[in-house]
Amino acid sequence: MIYIDNVQQKEKLFTAETYEALVLTTKSTVACIKYLLTEGAFNFVLTRRFSGDPVEALFGSLRQASGCHYQQDAAAVTSALKKMLVTGIIASTKDGNVVEESQSRSKVLSFCQPEPSSPKPVLPEYIFPSTAIQVLNCLLQTHRNHVIPATVLNISLALVAGYIVRVVNENISCNFCIELIECPRKCTPLLELIFRQDRVGLKYPSDSLVSILCTLQRFAELSLPNVLSCNKLLDNMTQTVLPFLCKCPALQCDNPVKEECHTDKLCLLIIFKFLRPILGNYAKNVTEQQQKVNKLKNKPLSRKIITVNP
Repeated sequence: MIYIDNVQQKEKLFTAETYEALVLTTKSTVACIKYLLTEGAFNFVLTRRFSGDPVEALFGSLRQASGCHYQQDAAAVTSALKKMLVTGIIASTKDGNVVEESQSRSKVLSFCQPEPSSPKPVLPEYIFPSTAIQVLNCLLQTHRNHVIPATVLNISLALVAGYIVRVVNENISCNFCIELIECPRKCTPLLELIFRQDRVGLKYPSDSLVSILCTLQRFAELSLPNVLSCNKLLDNMTQTVLPFLCKCPALQCDNPVKEECHTDKLCLLIIFKFLRPILGNYAKNVTEQQQKVNKLKNKPLSRKIITVNP
């Protein structure tokens, strides 16, 4: 804080709003770390885990509920909060395509093994088109020495695959599983985008992992236009893709101790971290294309605009 204050006083690099936000973020981060280390009995704290996305989502919902007004008064904020509590506009329903954070995290960090008393439900085969199911058969032919061409799409998927490799390193301690999806640092046409951004810290995926993501991308591309109206789409896609991915030769763990094999957990991480953003981006694009736009000739005097549908 002393360094920030000196820079602001001498060089005036920040605006008043930016300086205030920087001071607030720094002080709150320090206070949170101090509380976790002293009162919370934590051994260490990863600051990159801190995220302001939930707060930003709340502020965004408040602005939208007030007519996209950025200078709200107390009455507008109170009215917007009441609307959220009544309508549940920022809460996910139990029949929706998304799940709560606590449930999703538990699904990622645990095996998808149903209890003996509750057998695994059988999904109807007509949910996904037959062409998409045929694409999944390519996973059964993807081996570790699989070579993939360096196209624009594959290079972009390689960057996403590097992020998945990092997630696997954080959640799975099996070296045999990590060797299946990670490769040494190198500059190839497929990994050039990662290599150009690397400042010693990025992960490099194997060609087989990039090939698997290409197959999942084609499966989602063929499936989404026909199944967007289905409930719990992420769960249905996960349970459909998981049996194919678990039988993929490129993801078979060579750990001699069968109890320490993490093939199911590895496949679940790949599916969850890749398909969930695809569903979110695709649904957002569809929503933006279908939403109605109010075309106003003049700037409204009031934030409350009443529209009547014909």
